[in-house]
Amino acid sequence: MARKKKTAGTGHNSAPGPKLLSLIERIERTREEKKSYAEDEAAIFAEAKAEGFDTKAMRRTLTKRAMKPQDLQEMEAIDDVYSHAVGMAKELPLFKAVGTMNVDIAARESVIAALLQLVPTNGEIHLIGGGLTFRMWRDKDGEAQSEELLFQPEGPKRPERNDPAPPRRPAEPAPEVDQDGARKLGQEAARENTPIVKNPFPWDDDRRRAWDEGWRDVAGSDGMGPAED
Repeated sequence: MARKKKTAGTGHNSAPGPKLLSLIERIERTREEKKSYAEDEAAIFAEAKAEGFDTKAMRRTLTKRAMKPQDLQEMEAIDDVYSHAVGMAKELPLFKAVGTMNVDIAARESVIAALLQLVPTNGEIHLIGGGLTFRMWRDKDGEAQSEELLFQPEGPKRPERNDPAPPRRPAEPAPEVDQDGARKLGQEAARENTPIVKNPFPWDDDRRRAWDEGWRDVAGSDGMGPAED
Protein backbone atom coordinates (compact mmCIF):
# COMPACT_ATOMS: atom_id res chain seq x y z
CA MET A 1 0.00 0.00 0.00
CA ALA A 2 1.47 3.33 -1.11
CA ARG A 3 1.99 5.98 1.54
CA LYS A 4 0.83 9.55 0.99
CA LYS A 5 3.54 12.16 0.89
CA LYS A 6 3.47 14.65 3.71
CA THR A 7 3.05 18.28 2.60
CA ALA A 8 4.73 21.18 4.32
CA GLY A 9 2.46 23.02 6.70
CA THR A 10 2.11 26.74 7.12
CA GLY A 11 3.59 26.89 10.59
CA HIS A 12 7.02 28.05 11.76
CA ASN A 13 8.75 25.24 9.85
CA SER A 14 7.45 26.41 6.46
CA ALA A 15 9.74 28.14 3.98
CA PRO A 16 7.85 31.51 3.94
CA GLY A 17 7.95 31.74 7.74
CA PRO A 18 11.26 33.67 8.18
CA LYS A 19 10.41 36.12 5.41
CA LEU A 20 6.96 36.80 6.86
CA LEU A 21 8.43 37.29 10.32
CA SER A 22 10.96 39.77 8.91
CA LEU A 23 8.19 41.81 7.27
CA ILE A 24 6.09 41.80 10.44
CA GLU A 25 9.03 42.99 12.53
CA ARG A 26 9.80 45.79 10.04
CA ILE A 27 6.21 47.00 10.28
CA GLU A 28 6.43 46.92 14.08
CA ARG A 29 9.62 49.00 14.03
CA THR A 30 8.00 51.48 11.64
CA ARG A 31 5.04 51.86 13.97
CA GLU A 32 7.35 52.50 16.89
CA GLU A 33 9.13 55.21 14.89
CA LYS A 34 5.79 56.81 13.93
CA LYS A 35 4.79 56.82 17.60
CA SER A 36 8.08 58.54 18.48
CA TYR A 37 7.56 61.16 15.77
CA ALA A 38 4.01 61.80 16.99
CA GLU A 39 5.31 62.35 20.51
CA ASP A 40 7.95 64.77 19.21
CA GLU A 41 5.29 66.70 17.26
CA ALA A 42 3.02 66.89 20.31
CA ALA A 43 5.91 68.29 22.35
CA ILE A 44 6.56 71.00 19.75
CA PHE A 45 2.89 71.98 19.70
CA ALA A 46 2.90 72.13 23.52
CA GLU A 47 5.93 74.43 23.37
CA ALA A 48 4.21 76.62 20.79
CA LYS A 49 1.08 76.87 22.94
CA ALA A 50 3.18 77.83 25.96
CA GLU A 51 4.76 80.61 23.89
CA GLY A 52 1.29 81.99 23.11
CA PHE A 53 0.87 80.70 19.55
CA ASP A 54 -2.48 79.46 18.21
CA THR A 55 -1.86 75.76 17.54
CA LYS A 56 -5.03 75.41 15.45
CA ALA A 57 -3.76 78.13 13.12
CA MET A 58 -0.37 76.39 13.04
CA ARG A 59 -2.01 73.15 11.90
CA ARG A 60 -3.86 74.99 9.13
CA THR A 61 -0.59 76.60 8.07
CA LEU A 62 1.16 73.22 7.98
CA THR A 63 -1.61 71.85 5.77
CA LYS A 64 -1.28 74.78 3.36
CA ARG A 65 2.52 74.56 3.20
CA ALA A 66 2.30 70.87 2.27
CA MET A 67 0.02 71.61 -0.69
CA LYS A 68 1.23 72.28 -4.21
CA PRO A 69 1.29 76.05 -4.84
CA GLN A 70 -1.23 75.89 -7.69
CA ASP A 71 -3.63 73.71 -5.66
CA LEU A 72 -3.36 76.08 -2.69
CA GLN A 73 -4.03 79.12 -4.84
CA GLU A 74 -7.05 77.48 -6.46
CA MET A 75 -8.47 76.50 -3.06
CA GLU A 76 -8.00 80.00 -1.61
CA ALA A 77 -9.45 81.63 -4.72
CA ILE A 78 -12.61 79.52 -4.42
CA ASP A 79 -12.81 80.27 -0.69
CA ASP A 80 -12.59 84.02 -1.46
CA VAL A 81 -15.40 83.77 -4.02
CA TYR A 82 -17.65 81.88 -1.61
CA SER A 83 -16.88 84.24 1.28
CA HIS A 84 -17.78 87.25 -0.84
CA ALA A 85 -20.90 85.55 -2.18
CA VAL A 86 -22.33 84.99 1.31
CA GLY A 87 -21.37 88.44 2.59
CA MET A 88 -18.33 87.45 4.68
CA ALA A 89 -15.85 89.49 2.58
CA LYS A 90 -16.32 93.09 1.42
CA GLU A 91 -13.63 93.09 -1.28
CA LEU A 92 -14.15 91.25 -4.57
CA PRO A 93 -11.55 88.48 -5.02
CA LEU A 94 -10.43 89.85 -8.40
CA PHE A 95 -9.78 93.33 -6.98
CA LYS A 96 -7.76 91.79 -4.18
CA ALA A 97 -5.70 89.77 -6.66
CA VAL A 98 -5.03 92.84 -8.84
CA GLY A 99 -3.47 94.56 -5.85
CA THR A 100 -0.92 91.73 -5.45
CA MET A 101 0.01 91.41 -9.14
CA ASN A 102 3.35 93.17 -8.76
CA VAL A 103 4.56 90.96 -5.91
CA ASP A 104 2.96 87.60 -6.66
CA ILE A 105 3.51 85.84 -9.99
CA ALA A 106 0.71 83.38 -9.25
CA ALA A 107 -1.77 86.20 -8.57
CA ARG A 108 -0.73 87.93 -11.78
CA GLU A 109 -1.29 84.79 -13.85
CA SER A 110 -4.65 84.12 -12.19
CA VAL A 111 -5.94 87.64 -12.92
CA ILE A 112 -4.83 87.47 -16.55
CA ALA A 113 -6.31 83.99 -17.02
CA ALA A 114 -9.63 85.13 -15.55
CA LEU A 115 -9.84 88.25 -17.73
CA LEU A 116 -8.79 86.44 -20.92
CA GLN A 117 -12.08 84.55 -20.74
CA LEU A 118 -13.93 87.89 -20.83
CA VAL A 119 -12.16 89.46 -23.84
CA PRO A 120 -14.82 90.41 -26.42
CA THR A 121 -14.50 89.26 -30.04
CA ASN A 122 -14.01 92.76 -31.47
CA GLY A 123 -12.61 94.57 -28.46
CA GLU A 124 -9.79 94.75 -25.95
CA ILE A 125 -9.30 94.77 -22.20
CA HIS A 126 -6.64 96.95 -20.57
CA LEU A 127 -5.71 95.97 -17.03
CA ILE A 128 -3.92 98.56 -14.88
CA GLY A 129 -3.06 97.57 -11.34
CA GLY A 130 -0.21 96.69 -9.00
CA GLY A 131 2.14 98.94 -10.99
CA LEU A 132 1.57 96.90 -14.17
CA THR A 133 -0.40 97.40 -17.38
CA PHE A 134 -1.62 94.56 -19.58
CA ARG A 135 -3.45 94.60 -22.91
CA MET A 136 -5.70 91.65 -23.81
CA TRP A 137 -7.32 90.98 -27.19
CA ARG A 138 -8.31 88.17 -29.55
CA ASP A 139 -6.32 87.20 -32.64
CA LYS A 140 -7.77 86.34 -36.05
CA ASP A 141 -8.43 82.76 -34.88
CA GLY A 142 -10.39 83.98 -31.88
CA GLU A 143 -7.71 83.00 -29.35
CA ALA A 144 -7.30 85.40 -26.40
CA GLN A 145 -3.84 86.98 -26.16
CA SER A 146 -2.13 89.29 -23.66
CA GLU A 147 0.98 91.44 -23.48
CA GLU A 148 2.55 93.57 -20.78
CA LEU A 149 2.73 97.23 -21.78
CA LEU A 150 4.54 98.57 -18.74
CA PHE A 151 7.29 96.78 -16.88
CA GLN A 152 7.94 97.32 -13.20
CA PRO A 153 10.65 95.54 -11.20
CA GLU A 154 9.57 93.06 -8.61
CA GLY A 155 8.79 94.38 -5.16
CA PRO A 156 11.25 94.12 -2.27
CA LYS A 157 11.98 90.66 -1.05
CA ARG A 158 10.70 89.48 2.27
CA PRO A 159 13.32 90.00 5.01
CA GLU A 160 15.24 86.93 6.08
CA ARG A 161 14.08 85.14 9.21
CA ASN A 162 16.61 84.73 11.98
CA ASP A 163 14.60 82.46 14.24
CA PRO A 164 16.33 79.16 15.08
CA ALA A 165 15.03 76.16 13.17
CA PRO A 166 14.22 72.90 14.97
CA PRO A 167 16.38 69.83 14.28
CA ARG A 168 15.16 67.44 11.62
CA ARG A 169 15.78 63.82 10.80
CA PRO A 170 16.83 63.84 7.12
CA ALA A 171 14.92 61.21 5.12
CA GLU A 172 17.66 60.91 2.50
CA PRO A 173 21.08 62.44 1.77
CA ALA A 174 21.04 66.11 0.73
CA PRO A 175 22.14 66.98 -2.84
CA GLU A 176 25.89 67.54 -3.28
CA VAL A 177 25.77 71.21 -4.33
CA ASP A 178 26.98 74.56 -3.00
CA GLN A 179 24.69 77.43 -1.99
CA ASP A 180 24.30 78.66 -5.58
CA GLY A 181 23.38 75.14 -6.63
CA ALA A 182 20.88 74.89 -3.78
CA ARG A 183 19.28 78.18 -4.86
CA LYS A 184 18.95 76.87 -8.44
CA LEU A 185 17.38 73.64 -7.15
CA GLY A 186 14.84 75.72 -5.24
CA GLN A 187 14.00 77.67 -8.38
CA GLU A 188 13.53 74.46 -10.36
CA ALA A 189 11.29 73.06 -7.61
CA ALA A 190 9.02 76.12 -7.75
CA ARG A 191 8.78 75.83 -11.54
CA GLU A 192 7.80 72.17 -11.13
CA ASN A 193 5.02 73.18 -8.68
CA THR A 194 6.76 71.47 -5.73
CA PRO A 195 5.64 72.52 -2.19
CA ILE A 196 8.17 74.58 -0.21
CA VAL A 197 8.19 71.95 2.55
CA LYS A 198 10.00 69.56 0.17
CA ASN A 199 13.30 71.37 0.82
CA PRO A 200 15.89 68.52 0.69
CA PHE A 201 18.44 70.14 3.03
CA PRO A 202 18.58 69.70 6.85
CA TRP A 203 17.42 72.54 9.11
CA ASP A 204 20.96 73.33 10.28
CA ASP A 205 22.37 73.43 6.71
CA ASP A 206 23.00 76.93 5.26
CA ARG A 207 21.97 75.58 1.85
CA ARG A 208 18.41 75.10 3.15
CA ARG A 209 17.92 78.88 3.31
CA ALA A 210 19.44 79.25 -0.18
CA TRP A 211 16.96 76.65 -1.53
CA ASP A 212 14.07 78.53 0.12
CA GLU A 213 15.27 81.81 -1.42
CA GLY A 214 15.41 80.25 -4.88
CA TRP A 215 11.91 78.80 -4.44
CA ARG A 216 10.52 82.21 -3.39
CA ASP A 217 12.30 84.00 -6.25
CA VAL A 218 10.24 81.99 -8.74
CA ALA A 219 7.01 81.46 -6.78
CA GLY A 220 6.87 85.03 -5.47
CA SER A 221 5.71 83.84 -2.04
CA ASP A 222 6.74 81.80 0.99
CA GLY A 223 4.28 79.01 0.26
CA MET A 224 1.40 80.61 2.15
CA GLY A 225 0.43 83.55 -0.06
CA PRO A 226 1.80 86.79 -1.59
CA ALA A 227 5.13 88.08 -0.31
CA GLU A 228 4.83 90.99 2.10
CA ASP A 229 6.78 94.24 2.03
